[in-house]
Amino acid sequence: MIFCKKCGAEDTDAAMAKRKERGHPLLCSSCRAKPAKTVRSKYGVCIPHHGNFDEQDNPLDEYGRYLFKGKRLCGNKDCIALDHIELETATSNNVSVGDVVERMRNDPNKTDADIELYFNAVQEWEGYGKNG
Repeated sequence: MIFCKKCGAEDTDAAMAKRKERGHPLLCSSCRAKPAKTVRSKYGVCIPHHGNFDEQDNPLDEYGRYLFKGKRLCGNKDCIALDHIELETATSNNVSVGDVVERMRNDPNKTDADIELYFNAVQEWEGYGKNG
């Protein structure tokens, strides 16, 4: 019997036996899996959030506040692709980054950290758009 070297799962379908024959590390499929950087939906490429979540699977920032609070048009609650989110403060989905930053600066509840977090997500989104 062969077991995964990382989690100890038993090789029930002989997959790890084949991996051993081929000289690959003895890891189960769960331990070899990596988080998705992009997910395709009918709205295009979604960017899944890899941080914290609340009980309803809404993405939270590092301070425990909602990240881009609003309706996810793509239907994926963890999506942080800006063009998939109808922000609660916006009247439509066609809101520019400058408009959002201006609203954040005028909101007494928003901090410089909130604006920085927003820009980091924008940069990540733009990077995926160019490479994805």
